[in-house]
Amino acid sequence: MASTPSTPRSTRALTSVQSPTSLQTELTPPPTPLHQLIKSGVMVKVSVGTEKETWLLHEGVICERSEWFNKAFMGGYMESDQKQIYLQDEEPEMFGHFVDWLYGKGLFCYKDHAKPSDITFSHVREWLALYIFADKIALKALAQEALEQYNLCAEGTLPCTKEILLVYRNTMSGSPLRQSVVKTLMAEFFDQGEDDFDFISDAIGCHPEFTRDISSALKSHTRLSTKKRELASCSAHNKTPRVAGHKRKR
Repeated sequence: MASTPSTPRSTRALTSVQSPTSLQTELTPPPTPLHQLIKSGVMVKVSVGTEKETWLLHEGVICERSEWFNKAFMGGYMESDQKQIYLQDEEPEMFGHFVDWLYGKGLFCYKDHAKPSDITFSHVREWLALYIFADKIALKALAQEALEQYNLCAEGTLPCTKEILLVYRNTMSGSPLRQSVVKTLMAEFFDQGEDDFDFISDAIGCHPEFTRDISSALKSHTRLSTKKRELASCSAHNKTPRVAGHKRKR
């Protein structure tokens, strides 16, 4: 079966109601045009992962888009003299998505999404890694797009304990990524489909901060009135017997 790529998740594309002029007035200051950023031709080398997979990138582009890289290449450090940096702990596949984003391309997933069994931990891991990387270098726009792509790929499935641990070991309390994982597991807890006691028990107990967050979310949800509930198949609010669609566990 041919792979079905996901829809691009770029917040930088113009919509039918946005003109270049109106969009530019929303940005303060307006970004430097790409053609100017690449005009000097100065390149920097970024090597990623244990195999040192390497990209040659325009210094103007990466330093304009990221203050973290700007400090690395323009801050008088060794990287600024050698025009190269080694990101040993990052993943090349993730960094490739960052490069796409850096040069203005939307985020795509080229892996198969035809059925829930296609959505494995390795499938969604690259988007989790991209979010964590974006969060680390303080690129909020990229983090948001990575989160959207993660949710798009993960739709109809449940996060495994490895996924929860990766998220909670690499993000701060209250992060949108943590909130997304909590919301997904909370929905499964109240789902009226088949029982998942072993899975839910393993998930809730895998990390103390996740245990706290999911417990708080469950408590808050049970206090909601029926009108305010968010879950269509919630067993705590919907008293009409029904069988909800069951999500596949990763």
